[in-house]
Amino acid sequence: MFHVTAKPCLKEGYMKCNTLRHYWKNSREFDTWLTTKMSLKPHCTHREDHKIWEDFQYKFSLTFELYNYLKFFEKILYRVVKEYIREMCTVVEIRHVLGCLFDDNGPVSLEREIKIFERLQKNI
Repeated sequence: MFHVTAKPCLKEGYMKCNTLRHYWKNSREFDTWLTTKMSLKPHCTHREDHKIWEDFQYKFSLTFELYNYLKFFEKILYRVVKEYIREMCTVVEIRHVLGCLFDDNGPVSLEREIKIFERLQKNI
């Protein structure tokens, strides 16, 4: 298990990666081992690699309308971004599928969607 901190880690059972690196015969082998431990899966090169999402698909289906309903979308987006800030994420890349927002009258215009993101950026 990894613990990331800019301060010295005082948690029991943790040690610096550089300390662990000294115990390996070859530091490059350690770097490779560490990289494989941190990677979730191999790089996606084929459509079949997307099978990992099958386990999550039911959740996406259940929540799609809730998250993309205009009345809730902006509030949810704001809370998610605020949580990222609280967790001290330094870069947040929002990947939203344009054209998925809707209200009681159907899909929302692209201009309206973009204004939500602009408002969010100003408020944050």
